[in-house]
Amino acid sequence: MARGSMRWAPPAALAALCLATAAAAQVVAPAPPPPCVVPTPAPVVAPLCAVVTPAPEGAPPVAAPTVAAPPPAPAVPAAPPAVGPGAKAFPPGFLWGTATSSYQIEGAINEGGRGPSIWDTFCKQPGAVVNGECGTVATDHYHKYEEDLDLLVALGVKVYRFSIAWSRLYPNGETAGEPLPEGVAFYNNLIDGLVRRNITPAATLYHWDLPAALEHWAVESPKRDNLINAFGHYSRTCFRLYGDRVKHWLTLNEPWVAAIIGHVVGEHAPGHKEKPGTEGYVAAHALLLGHLRSARIYKGEFQAAQRGLVGLTLNSDWHIPFDAADPADVEAAARNTEFVLGHFAHPIFGAGDYPPRMKAIVGNRLPAFTAAEVAGLKGSADFFGLNHYTTRRVKAQAPWAPPEGNYWADILTEDKPDPAWSQTDMAWSVVPSGFKALLVHIQETYAPAGGIWVMENGLAAAGETSAAALNATAAVERQSFFSGYLGAMQEAITEGADVRAYCIWSLLDNFEWAFGYDKRFGIVWVDFTDAARKRTPKPIFGWYQQVIAANAVGA
Repeated sequence: MARGSMRWAPPAALAALCLATAAAAQVVAPAPPPPCVVPTPAPVVAPLCAVVTPAPEGAPPVAAPTVAAPPPAPAVPAAPPAVGPGAKAFPPGFLWGTATSSYQIEGAINEGGRGPSIWDTFCKQPGAVVNGECGTVATDHYHKYEEDLDLLVALGVKVYRFSIAWSRLYPNGETAGEPLPEGVAFYNNLIDGLVRRNITPAATLYHWDLPAALEHWAVESPKRDNLINAFGHYSRTCFRLYGDRVKHWLTLNEPWVAAIIGHVVGEHAPGHKEKPGTEGYVAAHALLLGHLRSARIYKGEFQAAQRGLVGLTLNSDWHIPFDAADPADVEAAARNTEFVLGHFAHPIFGAGDYPPRMKAIVGNRLPAFTAAEVAGLKGSADFFGLNHYTTRRVKAQAPWAPPEGNYWADILTEDKPDPAWSQTDMAWSVVPSGFKALLVHIQETYAPAGGIWVMENGLAAAGETSAAALNATAAVERQSFFSGYLGAMQEAITEGADVRAYCIWSLLDNFEWAFGYDKRFGIVWVDFTDAARKRTPKPIFGWYQQVIAANAVGA
C-alpha cells in the first residue's frame, strides 16, 4: 500500500500527528437486500498463450510453485445495506476493484531463486519494523493465490491491481539475461487466473521492493545509470512476457514515499536520513528517470502491438489552509500539495519539468533534467493513478534554513488538524470532502487524457484482533469511511473529474511496512497466528459487494 496520505507519522519536531474526535457520516439503511452469498466462480476458459522462458538446455523442467488447494468458499458476513433509493450512481462501465502489493502479501522470499529486496534487509535493522516483523511469509499469497482469486470473484470486482516482485524475476537486478523461470511461472499463473475470471489485471512494476544488490535510488552514477538500465531490462521482460494479457501497466507506486520516507525520514527502506536537504530529491529524480525509461520502452516497442496503456501511481493528501483568510496559510497549503503531488505530476502530466515554485525554493539542490528528458517525461503516462487516504490542515511555519538544507524547511508547513475530524487507526483524519477537492484539482490542473484511476483508498481500523471481533465497532467505522469517500468521489465525477476506476486498499490484511502486522487495512481478515493464514471476509466485504453490483452508493 502507499503512504501517500503521508501514510507515515512525521517526526514530532517536523509535523504534529493528526488528532480527532468526531464520528464519520452514516449510511441510511433502506430495506435490506437479499443476503450476500459467494457466487459460483465464472466458467474456466482456455488460458491465453503465454511466453514462458525455457529452462537452460539440459536442466530439468521448472514447475510452478506448489499451490495450496483452496478451502471451501468462506461465508460472507451479513452487511448493512450500502445502496438505497437515493443512491449516488456511477457512470456505466466504471471499474471497481481492489489492490495489493508483492512484498506485503506474497511471502516465499527464499523460493524460486528470488533475491533479497531492500525491504528484506531493512526489516533486519533493529527497531525498523514493529515487533521486528518482516514479509517472510506475509499472507502466503504465493501459495494461496487461487484462494485469493476466488475471493475476488466473490467480491465481484472488475479490476485487480497487484505488483510484480522485481527480485523474483531478476534476483540481483541484472541488466541482461533471462528471468527466473519459477517467478515467470508464478505471475503467468496469477494473470491467467485473473483473465479466466474476467478480471482486468493492472500490474505495478515497482512497489518499493528494489533488489538489494542495486542498493537504493539515490546512488550516484555510474551506479545510477546501471540502476535505470536494470529497471529498463526488467520492464521490457515484463512487457514481453505478460503484455499479451496485461493492458494496464504502472511503472511506479508512490515514488514520493520511496524517495522521501526512504531517504529523508528514514522510516522506509533503505532507511536513510543523513542528508535531508538533498537525498530525497536525488532519489525522486532517479525514480522519474526510471519511469521515463520504462514508459519509453513500452510505448516504443510494445504498445502498438499489445494495445495497452502505461501510467504510474502517485500519492497525495489534500491540503487545506488553517486560516483560509490568511494568505500565508493559503500559500502553505498550495506549496505542500505541490511538493508532494506536483513533484511527480508536473513533469509527467504537466510541462515536463519540476514545478516553478519548487525550483525556486529548492534551487541547486534540485537535480536538473536535460532538454531531452523534459521532452520525454511530458505526456509519458497514459493515465493518472492516484492513492489517497487523508486531508491535512496546515499552517505556514516561520522560516528555518539549515545551511545544508532540509526537505521540511523547503515545505515550511505545520499540521493543525481540525478537532472535529475523526481518525483512523493510523491517526489519519477522515475528510471525504478533501478527496473530492483533490480529484477536481487533478482534473483541472492536469486533465489526464486516460482519466484518473484511484488505485488505493482505505483505512486501518482498531480492534480487529480476532475473527470474532470483526462485527464490532470497526465494521461501522469502515462502512462510514467508504460511504463518505465513495460519495465524495461520485460528486467529483459529477463536477467533471474523469475518474474511471476505484480500488479499495486492500483485499487482505497484510504486512504494513514499518508497522508490521499491527495495522489492518484489508476487507478480508487474515489470521497471522495460523500457519495456513486463514482468510475471513469482514462485514465491509459484503457492503462493497453491494456497491459494485449496483454501481452506486448511499441511501
